[in-house]
Order: sequence, then C-alpha cells, then structure tokens
Amino acid sequence: MQKTVLKSNAWKISPGKNAEDWDVFRTNGCIGIGWLTDYDYTDFKNIGDVMATLEAEHGVGTPGFGKGGAEMVWTFTNELHPGHIVVANKGYNDIVGVGLVTGDYLPPDNQDNPMQGDETTHRHHVRAVDWLVAKPVHIPGSRFSVQRTLGHLDSNQISLIVEAYLNSYPEDAGIRLQLDRLVAATDCRASP
Repeated sequence: MQKTVLKSNAWKISPGKNAEDWDVFRTNGCIGIGWLTDYDYTDFKNIGDVMATLEAEHGVGTPGFGKGGAEMVWTFTNELHPGHIVVANKGYNDIVGVGLVTGDYLPPDNQDNPMQGDETTHRHHVRAVDWLVAKPVHIPGSRFSVQRTLGHLDSNQISLIVEAYLNSYPEDAGIRLQLDRLVAATDCRASP
C-alpha cells in the first residue's frame, strides 16, 4: 500500500551556501533571498514578469536567473505567509533552524526590514521569522532536501525533521514543545 503524502504549509529555505547567512538571519529574526536586490517583488504581476526582469538584468540562460529563480521569487512573495513554517537548511541533509513566519514580505528599502543596511549579505528581501528551534540536526539518508533555495516540504519530510530533532535532543523539553508547535502549524492536507 502506498503511503499518502500530505501537503503542508512548511517550506525549506537555504540561508545561503553552507548556511552562510544563518547567524545574521537568526539574530535579526528573519529569513531572506537575494535575487533582484533593487526591486520590490510586489511590483511583479506574475512569474513571467519576474523571469523577464531576471533575464534583462542577468542575460537569457544565465544559471540561477531563469525560470527556477523566478518561481522562487514569486513563491517567497506570494505563497509564503505568516503562520507558515520555514526550515533553514545547510546542504542536503542538515537543518540549522526551524521557525514560524510572522510577517509579510518586506522589500530591501522597507523601514521595517531588519536587514536594511546590512552589508554581510545580499539577501535583503525578507520575511520576519520567530525561530522556534535554532539548533542543528542531521537528517539521515541521501539528499533530504533539494538544491533549490526555496522548496515546499511535505508531511513525510516534516516527520523526518521532527524525528531527527527528537533523536538528537531527547532530553530537551523546549525543543519537544517547539516541535509540537511545528506539527500543529504545518496544517497538513491531502494532495490532489
């Protein structure tokens, strides 16, 4: 019998290569991406608009600045919402933090953007996040997460994350409490 995979409102997001920006995002209570640093993503009407701008800025066919990049910009702006879960990854099998999105998209020049003026990263398009768990964990197996900066997590992946944290920190009641919040907030529902 095939196991049912449920969609959730949880997302894997990379805070840079090898989680290079994890500390700055954790400290500032946010998560961010860095395409098109001089734009407000809410000005884009659709993924095609984003893609046309990426191609105009970086050239047609430039790796990382095509359809996949356009989809991630659109998703970060329009499909990620307050109350959703973000899981910050490091590489394919390590998680550095789990948080609850607490705010709407903030462009780089927004006065409420905690990354405004920060020179340690180019990822200034942000969403506020309450980092519920800020401890690292390894997910066993091969390639738990995709290479993409931003990707949807399903119910099976959420279960693996929870299991890895419980196995790595069995005596940490705080993590157990936060993981309960994670599971409650994922709002899993059957895929069509």
